[in-house]
Amino acid sequence: PMYQPPINHTPSSIKTLGILNLVFAGLGVLGLLFTYAMYFGGLKLGGRNPVVEMAHATPTFMTYLKVSLVLGAVALVVLGASGFGLIGMKQWARKVAMGYAIYAIAAAIIGLILTWTLILSPLLDLPARGAERAGVWGGAIGGMWGGIIGLVYPLVLLSFMRKRNVVEAFAQVDSRPPA
Repeated sequence: PMYQPPINHTPSSIKTLGILNLVFAGLGVLGLLFTYAMYFGGLKLGGRNPVVEMAHATPTFMTYLKVSLVLGAVALVVLGASGFGLIGMKQWARKVAMGYAIYAIAAAIIGLILTWTLILSPLLDLPARGAERAGVWGGAIGGMWGGIIGLVYPLVLLSFMRKRNVVEAFAQVDSRPPA
């Protein structure tokens, strides 16, 4: 291998991802609060919501939703902590960010599968006409795309935390003598 000079600066991706972790943790808290309010607090955004109705009629999904809200809250605390740690170039933060990303990818895939099989697919099988049918299909398509888009950031985070220059930057921080 050719000689690689030591990294003399922190890759900007580390600070950027640290900030994004904080932003997404904050947005995630809002999402959790609205999800809780819609499914457990009686929040109604407009008229009848067939997805919420189907969820309430499906005990397995409601159990999944309760568990995912608790795990999601823990994951958001972990994401926020890793954000602060990444900004401060703490080695643990890189590992925590990767752990969060792996969890978030798995949770998103499980969420997509359960939402499709327990809620959206049965909704699409119900008799409906015209605008109601279009609304159910629109909600199903939007929900699935939302879940798929939710995979993007954890995949990006995991990818960047494994990049050579990021690994080397944290290794260099760890090898510095204490001040």
